[in-house]
Amino acid sequence: GVEPLPLAVVRRKAFPNAFSNGLSAIEQIPRDPKAIDELLSVVNALYAQKVDNGYQDASRRKAG
Repeated sequence: GVEPLPLAVVRRKAFPNAFSNGLSAIEQIPRDPKAIDELLSVVNALYAQKVDNGYQDASRRKAG
C-alpha cells in the first residue's frame, strides 16, 4: 500500500506569494526559512531513491 509521509506543509503566505510570481518558495525574495524547510522536506521524501547501501535524499543526487 501507500504510506503517508510523516511531515506537513502548513498554510504560509510565502507559498501563494511565490506562486503568483511564477516562483517556488525557494526562489522568492524575501525568503521564508520555514516555508523553504517544509518544501525541501517534501521534495526529499518524494525523490528519495534506492541505492545499493540504502536511501539517498534528493539533495545528494548527482545530476547527469
